[in-house]
Amino acid sequence: MGFSEQRARKALVLCRNHTPAAMEWLLEVPDDIAEAPLTETDLHRAGLAGPRRSRRATPHPVAPPSASSSPPNPSSEWLF
Repeated sequence: MGFSEQRARKALVLCRNHTPAAMEWLLEVPDDIAEAPLTETDLHRAGLAGPRRSRRATPHPVAPPSASSSPPNPSSEWLF
């Protein structure tokens, strides 16, 4: 029984060069998934790609409290 070089490399990449884990992956993963090229999603799941960009709107920065007649709260002064 043998595996293609592409499949073996994919197993090693996804298992972070941990040979026993890569062998388990090769034996357990169906052929159609194992033979497919690596995707960005695969790399993210393996923790090998940078952080994903959020598609949500970026949060607005918090504005400092406005001047009011009440005295400042000393417990929040370190925030600004």
